[in-house]
Amino acid sequence: MSDDSNPWYTGYKAAHHATGFMAWTSAVITIALVAAHVKHYTHPHVQRHINRVVLIVPVFSLLSWGSLASGDNTAVYIESVRDCYESWVVYNFMSLCLAYVGGPGAIVNAMQGTEIERGSYMRGTCWFDANLVVDGQFIRRCKQGTLQFVFIKPILSLLEIVLHAKGTLGDGQMNFLKAYPYILFVYNCSYSVALYALWMFYLGAREPLAKHKP
Repeated sequence: MSDDSNPWYTGYKAAHHATGFMAWTSAVITIALVAAHVKHYTHPHVQRHINRVVLIVPVFSLLSWGSLASGDNTAVYIESVRDCYESWVVYNFMSLCLAYVGGPGAIVNAMQGTEIERGSYMRGTCWFDANLVVDGQFIRRCKQGTLQFVFIKPILSLLEIVLHAKGTLGDGQMNFLKAYPYILFVYNCSYSVALYALWMFYLGAREPLAKHKP
């Protein structure tokens, strides 16, 4: 059994073995898929983004398992690497969608004159003053929305590591005298902006993307 300073599940070897088996199984399957893409590398402008996105499976599963098995002292370092890769994958997913349709210019040409209607709560466009025109500026703003997460997450990870070393992080604790709740708030805001930018991009480019089913 675990002691009082660690989460209840860290003391169970069966949990480590079961999660380790699932993590390594998913990693092997994913690496086989990536190897197949590399072997048949006929569309590199698309496949490089596919491989980067698909590799989130072994990176996330193995590092999460390593974080679980290693304990609190080293978990923050492992999780930082995992989360930084996750932020990069969000941007690469947008890059993959752009590559599918031939780049930003191709989307602008295909969707010329198209507007995303304002005032929809379901689509998340209720706070806009006017319809959103799908043009070069729209695509650029969507890219910026996802790219900001790629820059903010490593900064937050570095901050977590420094604060953890000083004992003021309080990882996993909703203690407002510690730094963790504030870092978590900034992280969630940045992630939400990135996902919202992806959603807006999909609304603006769903017709040329339809056949690719991203």
